[in-house]
This record gives sequence, structure tokens and C-alpha cells, in this order.
Amino acid sequence: KDPATKDLVADLSDDAIWNLKRGGHDYRKVYAAYKAATEFKGKPTVILAKTVKGYGLGPHFEGRNATHQMKKL
Repeated sequence: KDPATKDLVADLSDDAIWNLKRGGHDYRKVYAAYKAATEFKGKPTVILAKTVKGYGLGPHFEGRNATHQMKKL
């Protein structure tokens, strides 16, 4: 939707984009955001992290909207 963002990923395949480390799964980025937020004074601060439920558990679990009460996996 955003032309600038589209240009950034124009040379990447869908698989390459899927395998990018998103900010919410990169502990360095999360820590840096938390550090910056705790050091900022004067106004409330929020950290928005894009994550995928089950990240790192493989294609059978990543992104599934499953509940803990599932009888079969």
C-alpha cells in the first residue's frame, strides 16, 4: 500500500519476506525499545511490537489461532 515500503522489498521473494526478523521477535530491538521508553520522561510511552503467535515453532504452529483446550494437534 505504501510505495516507499513496496520499493524496499521489491527485490525480495515472499519466502524472503516471511523469513525476515520482525521487530517483535528480535530481542535486541525489543530491549532497545524498552530502554528508550524507560529513559523517556514527560509523556506516556508505548511499545508496539509486531509478532506472530507461536513464532519459531514451525509452520504447523506459527500463526495458528488455536486454544489451549485443543484435543489434537
